[in-house]
Amino acid sequence: MRITFHEILVISPFLSGGVIRDFNDRNTRSLINDARYMLITREMSLGRLKPEDVSHFQIYTMRDAVIDGETAISDEAQEIQKQDIHAKIYMIRKYSSSDLYLGSLNASHNAVYGNIEFMIRLRSKRRYLDLDKLAASLFGTEKDGSDNPFQEVTLQTAIVEEEDEPTKALDAVVKEINRSNPSAVVHPEDEEYYSASIHFEACDTKGYQISIRPLLSRRTEEFSRDVLFTRLTITQLSEFYVIAVSDREQTVERILIIPTDGLPDDREKQVISSVVNDRDCFYRYIAFLLGDDSILSMLEINNAGVEADDTMSRQVYHVPALYEKMLQTAAVNPEKFKGIEYLMKTISEDGIIPEDFKRLYETFKKAVKFNGYRKCKTIQVYRLRIDIRYIY
Repeated sequence: MRITFHEILVISPFLSGGVIRDFNDRNTRSLINDARYMLITREMSLGRLKPEDVSHFQIYTMRDAVIDGETAISDEAQEIQKQDIHAKIYMIRKYSSSDLYLGSLNASHNAVYGNIEFMIRLRSKRRYLDLDKLAASLFGTEKDGSDNPFQEVTLQTAIVEEEDEPTKALDAVVKEINRSNPSAVVHPEDEEYYSASIHFEACDTKGYQISIRPLLSRRTEEFSRDVLFTRLTITQLSEFYVIAVSDREQTVERILIIPTDGLPDDREKQVISSVVNDRDCFYRYIAFLLGDDSILSMLEINNAGVEADDTMSRQVYHVPALYEKMLQTAAVNPEKFKGIEYLMKTISEDGIIPEDFKRLYETFKKAVKFNGYRKCKTIQVYRLRIDIRYIY
């Protein structure tokens, strides 16, 4: 494309600020001071631009009446395909010569610097092709008329929605990495720390900035076929890793599960103990296992109320609702007690489980025939309710 110009038209559904700013600043050091700039794009794409990226541009987007046109005239219960800009067109005029570019190239970083795109250039003269002639073809005879499918906007007036399309390229890179058969091996460094080495097969990540870190650690390394993490504690080890992919304009983070050999046998117990480390956490985790948001809310309210009190006040918990939920679970869905049983066994030596809860839980186990997980009978639930009254 020409380095400088007198007129430019950019039609692109997806944008990157750096690419548009390059067009915007082309004439900065030239003697051309009356150039005309026009940008036609999707309204949602404007959210990625800064005012300085388009300081010279007139910006146009498609009117809502055109985008939602099918919906407006149809009340039938069917999926409606909304209309919006798909074309990628560039027109540049300098003096009497005009160039028209047609093809697949978006004005985005991925398209310009990463993807393989196809464009065809058509050369003409100003008397046949310039910005006014193209604008008349696109907007109609009256720029502000009702027949014009486009509307002029600014970055301040545009209704910007979250743009999903550009992240697809970044997600594609994550999928490429995930398909490269990653594997990891953990080795002890000493009695306290471990190292984790990760291997990836060859995959195409050219043009992107990629980093990786263990999910439970903030230690980050640059992505390569072989990555080594050192000085990890046992609670930072897992099969979950966070991959961050950036194209300098946008970043996505995704969690990958990487098969890992050599994890310590007691790692899971250590992780659970580090999370469920006091009575508040214990009751919250039980509520989570039972799937009851109302119990969690009551516990949060209780915690907020006792923050200003002394240690003795912290012995008061809003747990009757938790026990009531356990009664319902015992009668309706006793399988959920598997998770509670596992938690009890895992942290049994940490001194966190309240003694009254242990006694009550043993009663629950008998009531639900724990080994076989048979549902409770009404009389058994009634007896459990009496036990709760004795505790409180």
